[in-house]
Amino acid sequence: MPTLQEAVSPNYHYLNSWVPKMSYTQFTLLRHGLPEQADCLLGRTDPPLTTQGWQQMLRSAESIQFDLIISSPLTRCQGFAQQLADIRQCPLIVDDAWQELDFGLWDGRSIAELWQSSLHSTGASTRQSTGASNRQSTEQSTEQSTGASIRQSTEQSTEQSTEQSTGASIRQSTEQSTGASTTQSTEEIVEEGTGDSSVQGPLQAQTQSLQQKPSLEYSQYWHAPYEHTPPEGESSLSLLHRVTTSIEALSDKYRGKQLLVVSHSGVMRVLLAWLLNGGQGGNAHLSRVQLDHAALLHFNTYIDEAGILWPQLQGFHNPCVYQHPLQDN
Repeated sequence: MPTLQEAVSPNYHYLNSWVPKMSYTQFTLLRHGLPEQADCLLGRTDPPLTTQGWQQMLRSAESIQFDLIISSPLTRCQGFAQQLADIRQCPLIVDDAWQELDFGLWDGRSIAELWQSSLHSTGASTRQSTGASNRQSTEQSTEQSTGASIRQSTEQSTEQSTEQSTGASIRQSTEQSTGASTTQSTEEIVEEGTGDSSVQGPLQAQTQSLQQKPSLEYSQYWHAPYEHTPPEGESSLSLLHRVTTSIEALSDKYRGKQLLVVSHSGVMRVLLAWLLNGGQGGNAHLSRVQLDHAALLHFNTYIDEAGILWPQLQGFHNPCVYQHPLQDN
């Protein structure tokens, strides 16, 4: 164990100094290069790499040292990983745990179309909500107006009968007038109460609203990926669980080794959030991280005497930042 003076020294790297090197497992994650259908949402959809994609990965991997390669089974990862393993004469493990998130019904669709569909759906939902609200307001106003009219008619009829009649005729006229008015009013109220405009109208509007409730849109998922799951797809929590489970197993089995993992953007993004203890909320790992094709993520892991895994972020490399610092990816 280091002394207090050693631990607070500005040039002292706590873990790297007192933990034996053989206790570490070194991970380097390499994102695949540019694939075919790059404008589509590629989860389990499996297009090959483009020529440019191969070149990107070759440049990123040329200076990396490793003892073992682990790869996603998808073609855009495994094809390059197999060739690199043959060149470097090292073992290759193909592991499903490192494949991209399954986007379900969205998988393989144009990203631009998914965003456009979200915008259209949001606009339609707003119009339906406004229309239903206006109809309900109109129905309530009509009911109130009809009720007031009925009460006014009854009161006027009773007053006129009372003024024109005397004695028994007053009572008779009042009874007849009141009875007739009451009967008429009751019939009108019953007719109004059972019509589509007063009772069935709001109910139908509510039922119609439930039936037309829009399904999950891509924008909803993108803004809150831990709260929403792609339709018939995989959750972000499931992705995080399978990847971190693999890291724990590899860390225990290959202590002191350097591992190259050929994987995907979604995998690397959730691991960045995990390494920084960012929690499982928001979308910072999507909206605040630029992650190029053939990008590199470096971290190591240490398992202490209690069996607890301690990951440590070491570095992150985006090829285009160094090649074209003023241009977008």
